[in-house]
Amino acid sequence: IILSKMEANFIRLPRKTKPVTRKHLGNQSKASTKALIENEKMKWEEVTEAFKSSTNKLKTELIVGGVTKSCIDGVTREMIIFQENDHTRVDVDSLSTASAAVDRVWSFAACYPSINVKILILILDDIRNLISEIAALMGIPMQRKLNAIRSDPKAPKEILYSTEEAAKKIFDVGINCNIDAYKTRALKKVISSPHVGSGRSG
Repeated sequence: IILSKMEANFIRLPRKTKPVTRKHLGNQSKASTKALIENEKMKWEEVTEAFKSSTNKLKTELIVGGVTKSCIDGVTREMIIFQENDHTRVDVDSLSTASAAVDRVWSFAACYPSINVKILILILDDIRNLISEIAALMGIPMQRKLNAIRSDPKAPKEILYSTEEAAKKIFDVGINCNIDAYKTRALKKVISSPHVGSGRSG
């Protein structure tokens, strides 16, 4: 088919318009991934600071409530979930330990009448929600890694299986943390009722 000069000019792409190539799509994908990773990094920084703040509030409240130093030191250790040099590196087992520590802290309310249970449950609710958020953040790069391995036909099966197992473990811990957070939230509603006293004398 022979086009006239006028027809050729009519169908010609505008000068500033470039055809979309596979390389261009690849660059867009890389830019999008980079933006997601930067966003995740910001969320990690926010949740790290929030978790440290909440655990410090908890420690102060337990001291004021008369809890023994050994008990406070014990739960404080159990709530250390971030590595000192890299707050994005969290052992998934440490999340389960921290969530269990919240239950132990709540049991102190029955042993130490001077604890203000209304303040305590607010702090524990914050901590539980943050643990759930951390579990969700951990799952994002793990899922990304798993997708990359699954899409690679040359990926060794043992690596695929081990990554799937690690992803499932994070997912399971996340579910348990969400259930625990829901229980604490429900308890907070009961404790926050105006008919319930603070539990602190004086």
